[in-house]
Amino acid sequence: MYERENYRDSTGKVKHRNTRYLGVEVTINGEKQIIPPKKRFKAFEVTKSVRYGDIAVLYDLFTQYGLIELLNGLIPRRGLPVGEVFASLAINHIIDRETLNKFIFIRQNCLKRDSDTTGMITAYLR
Repeated sequence: MYERENYRDSTGKVKHRNTRYLGVEVTINGEKQIIPPKKRFKAFEVTKSVRYGDIAVLYDLFTQYGLIELLNGLIPRRGLPVGEVFASLAINHIIDRETLNKFIFIRQNCLKRDSDTTGMITAYLR
């Protein structure tokens, strides 16, 4: 049920507009009552978010093309299956390259660009 307002437009025609939602009208014991809407919390702050869709799409691509099963068949190993490990590392690398093995620290502290070798990056261990 809405609170309705009547007004005239610029041509003089009578128009109606809903100004406020009052709730749902129900009949209880022969009496009509309005159940007001639930109050919604309008101000909120996002403290944490989780990524899922992109990971699911990439994992689905790995399984559609059969890469996980192919790696499991080519490299037999005891313990964790190679295909799943490779898929998780590849997905992590594709989604967020900077967090894999703390690459930011390595790039800032251990990598140097050589100008004489056509811009190749050389790793220096300290």
